[in-house]
Amino acid sequence: MDGNDRQVHSITARFPSHQLCRALRPGSPLGCPGFASVADHIALGISLGGTPRRDTGIIAAGLTTRVVRSGRLHNKGIHFKHHIIAMDDTGIFQRFKHLRRNHSLQGNGIGNCDRERRTELGTPASKNIVSRLLHESGYRRRKPQKKQTMGQNADRNAQFEKIAHLRKEYLDAGKPVISIYTKKKELLGNFYREGIVDSAEPVIVNDHDFPSASDGKVIPHGIYDLSKNTASLHLNASHDTTEFACESIELWWNEQGRRDYPNHNELLILCDGGGSNSALTYIFKEDLQALSNRLGLVIRIAHYPPYCSKYNPMEHRLFPHVTYACKGVSLESIETAAHYMSKTETTTGLAVTVRIIDKVFETGRKYAADFKKNMTIQFDKFLPKWNYRAIPATG
Repeated sequence: MDGNDRQVHSITARFPSHQLCRALRPGSPLGCPGFASVADHIALGISLGGTPRRDTGIIAAGLTTRVVRSGRLHNKGIHFKHHIIAMDDTGIFQRFKHLRRNHSLQGNGIGNCDRERRTELGTPASKNIVSRLLHESGYRRRKPQKKQTMGQNADRNAQFEKIAHLRKEYLDAGKPVISIYTKKKELLGNFYREGIVDSAEPVIVNDHDFPSASDGKVIPHGIYDLSKNTASLHLNASHDTTEFACESIELWWNEQGRRDYPNHNELLILCDGGGSNSALTYIFKEDLQALSNRLGLVIRIAHYPPYCSKYNPMEHRLFPHVTYACKGVSLESIETAAHYMSKTETTTGLAVTVRIIDKVFETGRKYAADFKKNMTIQFDKFLPKWNYRAIPATG
């Protein structure tokens, strides 16, 4: 056998080369429920004779074209590093489709084929071949996307149009528009947090995240200024209440808002409809009215519809970057949390100010018996449950 013959291996199954022309990383999920990953071997019936190099990615014996270590074989074939595999058509693709359909219906990962099933359908092929078959069939490695709404409100679209109109109106007039939200509470203590840090020694943390083993919790209330691309985080260790939310807004206005908007006495706040700024409770409206009186501001509230908190600007303009700034760090105290959260930054120049509100906010408060009668809250005629203004009381 001459040198050229030694580079050729006999193959007995045929497969159209265009079906295997692009590569996909091994281990691709099939995109169907139960399809975890592609196993090392799948029963497809592709095989090689002889003893090819491992980087060809093919196992077993006998088809009717060639595998060449180098050079070109007309315009057919797939490049596997130093090899070219040329294939004609055969029943391999049909077997693959059969496997794919069966495991899609059964909800099993394609790598879970038992030995009898593999033997029945043909000789195993490596994950490299399967990956290319998946790629040609339109499958890609995909991450789940949280886009399916769990609930739908009849006034959802109308409220979004209302919010868009208010934002444009206020921003065009140079008036302040802020988004408020309370980030997930974080346990204080030597607890695990996702992420990697530079350290000369191993970072050892508790093996369980039991709240009973913590030193309390930190509650970050965020305020994001849509016009200035600035944010304030106010931390507290007691409770997420309407009083805390209003004191956070007051602190932002006194430290930053009044300076940035000296000639305006109106403020638009975009917020969710639950939590410490619930659209359903009058205790928030009472605290909001008191805040309006103290600051002398006309405060307009626009609530996002139910199940729409992800559209709040705070969710993608601030909190993901705060989480990134704290990756891999144990928040052992509220001061530690403030230190790392203050390092939040983005390529667009986001500036974050962090303050600690050292106060205990009581839970279970009720609004005053005469509040609804004497309040100066003005509700819009259009969707009043989500749109209203707190007017400073006179006299």
